[in-house]
Amino acid sequence: MKIAICDDEKHYCKQIQECVEIYLDKHHIYGKTEIFMDGNALLERGMLAEFDALFLDVEFGGKAQGMKIAREVHQRNAMLPIVFVSAFIKYSVEGYRVNALRYLLKNAKDLQKEIEESMDTVLSVYTQRQKKKTFRFRGETVTLLLDQIMYIESKAHQLFFYLCDDTCRCMGKRTLDEMQRELTEDEGRFLRIHKSFLVNMNDISTLKRYQVQLFSGKQLPIPRERYAVVEMQYEEWKNRND
Repeated sequence: MKIAICDDEKHYCKQIQECVEIYLDKHHIYGKTEIFMDGNALLERGMLAEFDALFLDVEFGGKAQGMKIAREVHQRNAMLPIVFVSAFIKYSVEGYRVNALRYLLKNAKDLQKEIEESMDTVLSVYTQRQKKKTFRFRGETVTLLLDQIMYIESKAHQLFFYLCDDTCRCMGKRTLDEMQRELTEDEGRFLRIHKSFLVNMNDISTLKRYQVQLFSGKQLPIPRERYAVVEMQYEEWKNRND
């Protein structure tokens, strides 16, 4: 497990790092932390796929640069959990617009406790995202992390798996009903939005009238008669995973 910490105040970086490392130690989790003193250094790491969570300050040099950094991080890697750490509560609403996992105050009476609660949530997300399944595609057997699958489309009696690396794999002689049952036996992250589409809810950016938009920008249709049920199932899943 690898945690990034980005804050322009060195003593806060060290304080957060110490709290995170105490948590990892206590839970016998092998992990590393890496400190970035400014957003540019963080963004130089590209897609940030090596990290499992980011603790990010909101204010850099007295300005809310953390929000700008978070939006850029979110565009590059929408699945990276962000925990905002700030001296001010006023940015909390905007923080959740970039899918922030938690919002912590630097001057909290018990920062260790706050960070441990945040790390509980990070660990839950991390564990869920490590789940794998083996699939038989055309001519080969492939093991995928379930979170590599953005959505599955049924077309011409075949299933097309659209993956987060912008590749697509094809599976023949299977129905979407069968795949839905298989994926939901012990895993509740996939949502049937349409007779032809099964979507990974971790990849949903917004759900609005009669369509779902993924973090990739892809839009998929939801039939009018199915929308209320889809919306309810998605909200229930979000509430369980908040």
